[in-house]
Amino acid sequence: MLELTKTFFARTLSGAVDGRSVRIDGKKDGRLEKIVVEGGPEFFKDLTIHPISPAAPFRGLQTSDEGFDARVFVMGPEAATLSLLDHEARAAIVDVIVKGGASVAHREVRLEEGSARMLRGRLSGEIDGKAVAKFVRRMLDLARVLSDVRPVVERLARNVRQDERVAVRRKNLGLMTTYHADDVETRRAARVVLGHFDFELRLDAATFLASIDSTDLAHVEAIYRAERAPMRIRLTALGRLLSSLDEAPRAETLTKVLRHDEGPARLFALDFARRHRIHLSESVVRYLFDRDDEKTVAATCRWVAGIHAAPELSAYEKHLFRTLRYSALEAKLAAADALAVVGSRDAVPELRRVLNGLVDATLRTRAEDALSRIQSRLAHAPGGLSLADEAKGSGAVSLTKETGALSVPIEGQK
Repeated sequence: MLELTKTFFARTLSGAVDGRSVRIDGKKDGRLEKIVVEGGPEFFKDLTIHPISPAAPFRGLQTSDEGFDARVFVMGPEAATLSLLDHEARAAIVDVIVKGGASVAHREVRLEEGSARMLRGRLSGEIDGKAVAKFVRRMLDLARVLSDVRPVVERLARNVRQDERVAVRRKNLGLMTTYHADDVETRRAARVVLGHFDFELRLDAATFLASIDSTDLAHVEAIYRAERAPMRIRLTALGRLLSSLDEAPRAETLTKVLRHDEGPARLFALDFARRHRIHLSESVVRYLFDRDDEKTVAATCRWVAGIHAAPELSAYEKHLFRTLRYSALEAKLAAADALAVVGSRDAVPELRRVLNGLVDATLRTRAEDALSRIQSRLAHAPGGLSLADEAKGSGAVSLTKETGALSVPIEGQK
């Protein structure tokens, strides 16, 4: 243990403690100027750590420990630096840097005079020699934990397996899969956490393993099927599963979800099929239109619109008409949008029926847009179909005067 008294601060003291260089600089009046503790290995030269100032709240590397990240600025090579910041290191940094006012830079842990408030006596305001000795020991401990010379991938694996915060484990696993995807340590660490209680961590591990070996998709599906898992994570797992499967097994999985899983899972699967323009079997689509669930019907209408003008979609036009007549507003809006994309000449009277009634303003606008788009599409289709006859030769799709007279001119006619 270092033993210091006030008189020592009139000069510079230097030496080695635990094999590490320590220098204490004093001023002629006996005041402490700075304490400098030697840092660590070569990468230490790129490491910067200091408290975040309210005046300049810049964020550096993020450990995913929110309390730590809000108080400490860290900068250095990402994987090498964050691999050092396990729970013990973060606690030491908060103690020495946040509470003690020290900083890490230029391969040194140092404390400047202006930051040495905690070393002063409570009554006299003078530097307390015993407090300095204790603080130097804490600085040495910090330098030690930041000087781990094991390979970066091993330090990351340790954090994945042992850190007290799940978010930090996930962060370190992400670093491993980004920078060391081909390393056997990464696969080992991922397999270890497949049994962790946190489903997000398990899903990250399962997704990585499945990217190497498709048989590990079974772990992703198991998370989707886990009733104890939060629905948000289950849906994420479902999305990753569907994105990873080949065409045939993906279609089979989609069919199973759409037929047998209700609520958010079914809606998610429909939206996935829409976004990726995946064609569903006619029997599945009819089954969905027949559900006594407005959200499912609306999502099915959106799928029809999202697939665009595929020939087989005309088979669903009567389902869209029925939805437009009898469903709740959300489904009616989606049906109007779908008819705008796939509607035939038969859709015109159905949309006019909407406009002839007392309907929601948004639905009226969507129906008008659908009529306009149907007219434009059919007018320019091969064979020159025109809706002019529907408006008694006027050259437009028109409504009765009582409804507010929608007029959608056909291009080239007046």
